[in-house]
Amino acid sequence: MTVHALATDNLLTYAAKPTPSPLTAAYDGASLEFMCGTRSGTPVLCDKITIRVPIGADAEHLTDAQSAVGIKPDLDDTQDPQKNTWSAQLPTTSGGMRVFVFQADRDPALIDGWNLRLFLKDIAVSSITGNVTIEIEEHSQSPGGAWGNPKTTVTVSKAPEHFEFHSFHPVTVMVPNGGYPELKWVGSPADYTMYWGLDSEATMDPKANPPWSPTEPLRNTTGYMLQAKVESPNGPMFFTLTCVVSVEKPDLEIGKLDVRGKTVLHDGLEVQGQMRTFNHEYVAPGRPGNAFNEYVPTDGFLIVVFRGEAILDLYVELAFPRRKVDSGVYVFPVLAGRRIMLEQLSGDSLALYVNWIGMGTSPLPIGTAEATAAGEETAQPVIASDSP
Repeated sequence: MTVHALATDNLLTYAAKPTPSPLTAAYDGASLEFMCGTRSGTPVLCDKITIRVPIGADAEHLTDAQSAVGIKPDLDDTQDPQKNTWSAQLPTTSGGMRVFVFQADRDPALIDGWNLRLFLKDIAVSSITGNVTIEIEEHSQSPGGAWGNPKTTVTVSKAPEHFEFHSFHPVTVMVPNGGYPELKWVGSPADYTMYWGLDSEATMDPKANPPWSPTEPLRNTTGYMLQAKVESPNGPMFFTLTCVVSVEKPDLEIGKLDVRGKTVLHDGLEVQGQMRTFNHEYVAPGRPGNAFNEYVPTDGFLIVVFRGEAILDLYVELAFPRRKVDSGVYVFPVLAGRRIMLEQLSGDSLALYVNWIGMGTSPLPIGTAEATAAGEETAQPVIASDSP
């Protein structure tokens, strides 16, 4: 499992991946990989990265002082498009830390969209469980900025000896809508808790073997987090793994949806609440001169809801001649490309809602031929007016 560095003033980002995962106490031949990259769209100049590993005999130490001498640094700089090369310097010991320095061989490297990978290999992990805090320092500069030596830390946990917890995955990455996913993992006895959704959780028997399935069917794509709680001489330790299960033709509940292409509705459309048209819901502040002028994009139905103490000038090309109307609801079948004009002529208050229900490329089922003379009516509106 990958551990990310704490958010600090570092220009680079760091993620540490132990092998085995999780790292276990008294393991001989472990390794740590550090992935060094940049935040999206932020190039960084860097010529040195220093990693300091605590050494000693306690829970917070990765290895003892004698074994630390055997740790071998390594790196992979092949992703650099500029082909700059890096080297690992001879490790040293200072202040209870084993110090590993990785340095650019020539000019500072521009790290932008690629990762520098650093390794510490052949680690003889100490036998006491606990959390190890590793320090990382960089000599870096953002283009045009000043050079600095910011520091950050990553914390790697040493699980009890021989503990296993890995390979968390769904049996199938996608299930039908209403199906039940099966999740598997490899794990030693522990207190396991599964989390998913907003507040769902299930606690499992430590001796139970996967696969595990939720009691409720899955209706949309869902992320699962499996947490293992392990007791150690220094108190409980927690490890987590995650996976995602997709749902075929999922149920969706979203806050906002912007559709930039074609949308096909196979079984009808139900709208609860206000339906907007032309990207337009028009609520005028109640003064003469407020106007609405649009062309309908397809054949469909225009619904005008007019409320208030005002007089409205309403015109729908080839469907409704220009006239003054009072408060009411007006429904028109309108052919594609026709112009709609609304203007408040007088009054102190007005609420006007313009709704367009399009019918795609199909013609309107109104049984009328398109007019040949401007101003000729092709269909009469259905009008429900509040006026006497």
